[in-house]
Amino acid sequence: MPDPARGTACRRWPGDGTLSVDEVVASGLTFLRPQAGDSVLDLGCGEGKETGRLIQMGLPVISLDL
Repeated sequence: MPDPARGTACRRWPGDGTLSVDEVVASGLTFLRPQAGDSVLDLGCGEGKETGRLIQMGLPVISLDL
């Protein structure tokens, strides 16, 4: 269920209220709805799992992790 106070990309989940990385990324992609020609800046990319998913979607990605 969307939380109007936090925007449409955030949902409350059962359990302890935490979200997995996959859930956060999926929610962000649903909210942003990237289109062909868009590019993505992936900050805090870690090992690049989500970067790979974005590349597979055909999006140019710049990823950075310190």
